[in-house]
Amino acid sequence: MKPQDEPERESEPTVRVESATCTGCGACVTACPVDVLSLEGGKAVVAHLEDCCACFLCRDDCPTRALVINHDSGNPRLISIYDQLGIELEEWPT
Repeated sequence: MKPQDEPERESEPTVRVESATCTGCGACVTACPVDVLSLEGGKAVVAHLEDCCACFLCRDDCPTRALVINHDSGNPRLISIYDQLGIELEEWPT
């Protein structure tokens, strides 16, 4: 729990697509288990950010590494996916 006087942090996007790097191959769209991404105008876009579980599957399948995942350890989604999978991380994936 956070102290009462601590201000709310604005949450940053969990995942974003670098459109200049994206080739529109669709690998990330196929890899995403919760349909966060879609293809629009020949590029991947984040369509349903609120559903992202920060599993890194989209980023890992992208041949050009066009996806950027928020590594903020304060991001509850990022922590919970690893807790749910029972994975203990020594350092955050890059």
